[in-house]
Amino acid sequence: APPGLPCTQIMLFRECRQLYRPWQGRAAAGWYHTVFVADSGRIMIAGRESEGEDSPCGLLGAGIWDEPLVTDVPVPVAALAGVRIHSVATGLSHTLALSNSGSVYAWGSASYGRLGLDLSALDAEFSQLHGGVVCLPVKLHFSHEVVHISASDLCGLAVTTCGAVYTWGDGDLGQLGHGDTITQFVPKRVAALEQYKVVTASMEYRCTALTQNEAFVWGLGENGEIPSLPTSAGAMHCSPV
Repeated sequence: APPGLPCTQIMLFRECRQLYRPWQGRAAAGWYHTVFVADSGRIMIAGRESEGEDSPCGLLGAGIWDEPLVTDVPVPVAALAGVRIHSVATGLSHTLALSNSGSVYAWGSASYGRLGLDLSALDAEFSQLHGGVVCLPVKLHFSHEVVHISASDLCGLAVTTCGAVYTWGDGDLGQLGHGDTITQFVPKRVAALEQYKVVTASMEYRCTALTQNEAFVWGLGENGEIPSLPTSAGAMHCSPV
């Protein structure tokens, strides 16, 4: 992460507490933005709209991609004003939001498939598809309601009410769990876990999924994070174990 980022995130959080006290809810932080969800379901964002002048990302979800917009005070995501948000997850330059009704919304940079959206199916005027940037929240499609989300820099993960795990994004380190290192542009169910009912999962360079009685892990494991995998540079397991 860029130097000074943790301090910046802490300052933003403290400022939010001062402005909206008493404040209770959840928060997630990317490299350039921080997302807050109040217990009322209201979602707010502070930070930068882009990674830089030449790297638009639409991070604030405001429909803007070509202006260097910066806000040091959390502002509401207007496009989700009528949606009660339960939780959020952030990556390097994208955001996932889970509503109380089990819907998942995504926005930001769509490179590497990190948003889980089929860009060819989106209306170009709505999604502001400039360089693969989606500047407004767009709903992802799942066969069941989603109960949990997670994100890493270039990937996303969702767990549905039936215990199914879906992943998408950059699969270069085997972290998607599909038995390969192929990039997935839309959510794909992790087939190796189909016989299990997963209750929660987390994603980073490696993933962990938990059932009521078992734990599964996959992805990069060069430091011994994955049982039976050699602790050598670049060691990975592309399927849950």
